[in-house]
Amino acid sequence: MIPGPCWAGTSEDSLLRLVSLLDTHFEAVRECNPERWEAGAAGTLCTNLGVGSHIRLLAELIRYVSFRDNIQPSTLQVNPFIPYTHA
Repeated sequence: MIPGPCWAGTSEDSLLRLVSLLDTHFEAVRECNPERWEAGAAGTLCTNLGVGSHIRLLAELIRYVSFRDNIQPSTLQVNPFIPYTHA
C-alpha cells in the first residue's frame, strides 16, 4: 500500500500535515481572491461546495505533480512559502 500525500508516519502527525497543507493552500486562495474571500458565502470560496472543490483540486494537483516529477508526495515537506502564480 502506498501512503497518501499527507501521511507522516502516525495518524496524529498526518493530521498535522494535512492541516498545514490546507492552511497553506487556503491562505494562498485568500490572498489571490480577497474580495471573494471576504464576501463569505456569496463569494462561494467559503462554502461547503467551494471548500470541497478546492480539496479535490489540490488532490489532483498533487497527483499530477507526483506523476510528472516521479515523486512520492509523502516524502516532501509542506512549504508555507509555495510560489503561487497570479495569472
